[in-house]
Amino acid sequence: MTIRMTGLIQLVLNKEIQLSHVVVIKTEVRDPAAVSAACRRLQLAEPTFGAAQLFTQEATGWIVQLHGWRYSVVCQTDSGQVLFDNFQGRWKG
Repeated sequence: MTIRMTGLIQLVLNKEIQLSHVVVIKTEVRDPAAVSAACRRLQLAEPTFGAAQLFTQEATGWIVQLHGWRYSVVCQTDSGQVLFDNFQGRWKG
């Protein structure tokens, strides 16, 4: 996991003023057992390995079905990528 934080803190008359900052978190999902454990904790169906349709494309990996989502989430543990298409929530249920 890589965490990058950018920000600026100014000291003015012995007062600390914090300005806005941006946090970027990049993570990879590489352990199929961890995907299964997360599904159990979230009371989701066990993930299955295979191909799933993500609206306009197909993806192969560990398929996770989230409650109320029309399309599955696909965890490609070989690359660490997690692919999904929820079109800003419009694809739900």
